[in-house]
Amino acid sequence: TNLRGAIGQTASEELIKTALSTLEAIIQHPALLMLYCSTVMDYILPPLVSLVSSPNVEWRLFSLRLLSETTSLLVSHEVMAEEKENPNSNNKLLSLIRDSLLPQFEQILMAPDPIPAYALKLLVALTEYSPAVTSILQEIHLVPTIFQVIMEHHGTLLGNTIQSAVAVLNNLVSHKSTNMALLYEQGLVHHVCNLLIETATLCLDVDVDDKSNIKTANALLLLLLDILHHMLIYTANIIRVTLQAQKSGTGGDTQAAEDLLIINKPLTDLISLLIQLVRISLFLSLLKGLLFGMFNL
Repeated sequence: TNLRGAIGQTASEELIKTALSTLEAIIQHPALLMLYCSTVMDYILPPLVSLVSSPNVEWRLFSLRLLSETTSLLVSHEVMAEEKENPNSNNKLLSLIRDSLLPQFEQILMAPDPIPAYALKLLVALTEYSPAVTSILQEIHLVPTIFQVIMEHHGTLLGNTIQSAVAVLNNLVSHKSTNMALLYEQGLVHHVCNLLIETATLCLDVDVDDKSNIKTANALLLLLLDILHHMLIYTANIIRVTLQAQKSGTGGDTQAAEDLLIINKPLTDLISLLIQLVRISLFLSLLKGLLFGMFNL
């Protein structure tokens, strides 16, 4: 990325394209990538991160996609688990992400499509990998931007952008270190309710012959239900602690518990929709069992 002055702009651009294409080929062979894990993190990821902010849109897309795929392989591979005993490589990756990549992410997420889709795919891998990354996302106030991306793409509910954004939210609420109170303040209940209603309605109305959309809608619905599950667990824990404190005579923040219940009130609008989904699920389960029995007579 620093050769333009020495060899000229055209040659420099061709060299960068060649390097990116070479990395793309290497990524198709995860074993090779992991064999040189340290080299990748020391000499390949930093230039990729620098290209994310390039004015060249083609390079931004290419580098984001490669960064997403490379990072996904690095953080999901069993080598990472082995390196927990010697976390230097993990620390290198986390430092690069924290210091060089995440500060750019608000601008990246608000860029024209398809840049946000690639950026969110990268966030999915990062938030699955490290609770530290989820904490950083909250520290730099990136969650409201993710909510904004969801609102701007609500017309394409089954697109990659919404799928990845919801997956990031699911990773956030599933980590114990996440500040759930802050997520509530930023509108978690509102967005989850809207997404659940739209997705559940889509699942109920989708053409049964459209297998691709059915599969995508079901996957999105499962993610949203998982988020709802974590929200209800969080709420139940707050209420339980408050009641226990009152019972033991140590007080307890009853106002915070009451406020949380009020914030969660829109979730009651989901009850009838969820009942419909349960009925359909039970019907399909019974039908599957009936057909299985018929064909095994």
